[in-house]
Amino acid sequence: MIIPPLGLYIHIPFCIRKCPYCDFFSEKIGTDGVQDNYVSALIKELSIYSEASSGRKIESVYIGGGTPTLLNPKQIESIMDAIVRNFCLSDSVEISMEANPGTVTENNIREYRRLGINRISLGVQSLNNDSLTRLCRIHNRNEAIIAAENIAKYFQNFNIDLMHSLPGQNLKDAILDLDEVIKLNPNHISWYQLTIEEDTPYARNIPPLPKEDIIDSIYLEGYDLLKQHSYVHYEVSAFAKKGFECKHNLNYWTFGDYLGAGSGAHSKITESNSIHRQSRIENTCEYIRSMNENRISNIYATDDHISNEDLTFEYFLNRLRLFSPIPIREYEDLTGLCFENIRHLFEKYEAEGLVSLLEDKIVISNKGQLFINQMLQDFI
Repeated sequence: MIIPPLGLYIHIPFCIRKCPYCDFFSEKIGTDGVQDNYVSALIKELSIYSEASSGRKIESVYIGGGTPTLLNPKQIESIMDAIVRNFCLSDSVEISMEANPGTVTENNIREYRRLGINRISLGVQSLNNDSLTRLCRIHNRNEAIIAAENIAKYFQNFNIDLMHSLPGQNLKDAILDLDEVIKLNPNHISWYQLTIEEDTPYARNIPPLPKEDIIDSIYLEGYDLLKQHSYVHYEVSAFAKKGFECKHNLNYWTFGDYLGAGSGAHSKITESNSIHRQSRIENTCEYIRSMNENRISNIYATDDHISNEDLTFEYFLNRLRLFSPIPIREYEDLTGLCFENIRHLFEKYEAEGLVSLLEDKIVISNKGQLFINQMLQDFI
């Protein structure tokens, strides 16, 4: 089992309000004092992981949420200083931060760039005001466009998140949304279908969604439009111009390691002969209290090693999100398992037209991309 590249994820759990489709951990923002206390606890946690990283270089940093841009530049600067102080960063490190169009100003965007952040992911979700209202977003179309234009002034590398198949959305509106985002010229677009997640307001009261034939047409026309504008479909919901694929997400999908810090964050760390996963409690006040009182073990909700029985599923759950060929050696190196034990499954998939099984790699076919979940069932 080899040691893969290492990323760092930092969770900022604050939101002005919770979107009805979102199942990520977040809490309504409190006072500035809570934010300052959270940043202090986060910095303390980062200092603990300095030794845990064992001198490994950090290849990517991702500050997500929640809404990280609810923190002011001074608080972001404190986090960035802690990262630089406690970790060895790669010369080509990608440092991303999520931004909400309703919480960023041009001055703040300029400050984020000065602080060393070199990639922004802007959560637009739609440029249609009616859709934004249905999604309970805090920004409008004009604010989203201004935010994107300001980001483009300071960041060469930026992503726009856009959803489709929204409540009440038709084919024309979905493609118009996508076309307008393309005109903002981000070099990365995360374009994904709205899904109804458990324990969300939308799950309790499902809104009127487009029918399956409309969704299929949205996919087909959208893929063609993105391809026309030189966006490569490299991951299930990600499209990038050449050289602008998201390093941090690629590390996830290629079964790389990552340290997580903050309430609700997750880690995956490869040791000499096993893989260790941790998750942190989804309770901001308890997280702060435990860090302040040095009760470090209390911040962990789970702390486990992945069994050999689960490793194959875990690997392919991530790796099948990417459309690039899967080297057989990669599977063996990152799991410590022998591919020959599962070769019969891929011979079956090959006979069904889902993959091509070559001497040293697996190539997923276009048909196979539609049956990933069915293939994963064999590894459970």
